[in-house]
Amino acid sequence: MRIRLLGDLANTYNVIYRTHVQNYGWLKWVMNDTISGTTGQSLRIEAIEILLAKKDAEVATGNDVVYDAHVQNIGWQSKVQDGQIAGTTGQSKRVEALHVYLQNQTVAGQIIYQAHVAGLGWQNWISDANMAGTTGQSRQIEAIRLKLDGAISIMYDIYYRVHVQDYGWLAWTTSGQASGTTGLSKRIEAFEILMVAREQEKPFNNSTISFIDHKKTIDYINTKTGINFVNDGNSQIVSRGNGIMVCHVYRYGDKVYAINSSGIVTSNWKYEPTSVRYMSQLDGRWAYRYYGGLNIAQSGCVGTVSAMILDTLLNVNFTPVDTCNYYWNRGYYNHREPGTSADGIPALMNEYGLSIQNHMTYNSLVAALKSGALIAADIHSMQYGVGAQHEILLKGYSNGNTYVYDPYYGSLNGWANLQNIWNHRSYWETRGGGPFFAIS
Repeated sequence: MRIRLLGDLANTYNVIYRTHVQNYGWLKWVMNDTISGTTGQSLRIEAIEILLAKKDAEVATGNDVVYDAHVQNIGWQSKVQDGQIAGTTGQSKRVEALHVYLQNQTVAGQIIYQAHVAGLGWQNWISDANMAGTTGQSRQIEAIRLKLDGAISIMYDIYYRVHVQDYGWLAWTTSGQASGTTGLSKRIEAFEILMVAREQEKPFNNSTISFIDHKKTIDYINTKTGINFVNDGNSQIVSRGNGIMVCHVYRYGDKVYAINSSGIVTSNWKYEPTSVRYMSQLDGRWAYRYYGGLNIAQSGCVGTVSAMILDTLLNVNFTPVDTCNYYWNRGYYNHREPGTSADGIPALMNEYGLSIQNHMTYNSLVAALKSGALIAADIHSMQYGVGAQHEILLKGYSNGNTYVYDPYYGSLNGWANLQNIWNHRSYWETRGGGPFFAIS
């Protein structure tokens, strides 16, 4: 189904809606004439929810984030909101618990969040002003994650940063990414949270580090350019947020490095971008590998595009199995709905040291293609793929056209009008700054 507004109503309001589908449950909220439901699967819609949200007015007022902190030797502090400091700085006091919720809401949805607590690890995701952390146990919170759920996630991003023992303020981060430390026994002493409308300016980062994990590494660094690496003397280790080394090849600057199981660099070579090595989600080597109730042939377009990007930019042998495993194991793929959540793409690319540009405009898309970046593009209602929603790969720019790599219909690979593709960008999958990501 699709819903759209007409006349004066369309100039004032967005219509936001979602469907409850047989075998899948509630799908994601979508907006303004975007398809909700499934095609080609004979699955019935069982329920519908529809909301109207004012356009400019909704963004300008309301939807405030409110939060508080339970601090060592102080207890619960007064509630603060919209980027104010909760906790303390310069007093060496640990944050032990926190609440977070939305106030003056004009768009439906909620904030969900979790805390990494000393001696307990990551707690379960919670929402609606429930308490994350502990009280009466003298346990420090060491890291937090927050993200938006529901219709509000289409219109806003939530940003947050923490003040950590010995490190001070870390960088702003967003969309469920960890902020703080794990494995270091370093307390969070204060934090700030912001709700930012999609068209508003994002908070400025003085720091480049948003998360540090020392379970197995000396220094896990996440920089503004997306390079993840550890510099421990003459060794370089690339790891995920849990500190376990998983990447044995990575790019830094104009060099590609290979490392052994101990993290020692064994060889390097000059990075030279080549043409895309095309992969199809229908390839028999992986097409019928299942994740949940669906296989790569049915729902693996994002995983296949991601594999082409990694293989091209790093000049190493990635397949859709590698990328779909990553997305599945972290809850991005075939969990809440068919396919891959858009915020999985920057998470994966950051792990391999690639630069990500999100929240793109048409002009920034053209500039990125001219600069040689690859574009992971989530589009709807075009000839590519099957069904309403599909991921394609874009490369190059010439006279208003770009080269399309369709992971489903390889016969459609070729030059296509970029403006037409942009006009069919998805309004469904905007988490993580989508629906288009420039990767280089």
